Amino acid sequence: MDEFTKEWLHAMDEAEKLGCRMTRMRQTVSAHGGVETAKEYLRKNRYADGFDELAGQERLDLSMEALVTKGKFGALFTDDEVNRCFDRLCAAGYYVWRK
Repeated sequence: MDEFTKEWLHAMDEAEKLGCRMTRMRQTVSAHGGVETAKEYLRKNRYADGFDELAGQERLDLSMEALVTKGKFGALFTDDEVNRCFDRLCAAGYYVWRK
């Protein structure tokens, strides 16, 4: 299992502890891998499951979008994919919370 998938599954574990349901996303990530799943969500212009709920709890660090923007995963995604996630996080106030 690749590092992105491992980290995303761990983030889902943490999100579920906060009450976010991640069953469908977990199944998809487990079946197809994290990178392929993230790319499909972005291709369809969908936010990751739990995004709004995590935003409400100021825990978007557990979202797919935050993982995609991590520098160590930059080579796995196109600039457009990373920028789309960055824009979503900015719009939700993520970088304000992290100050």
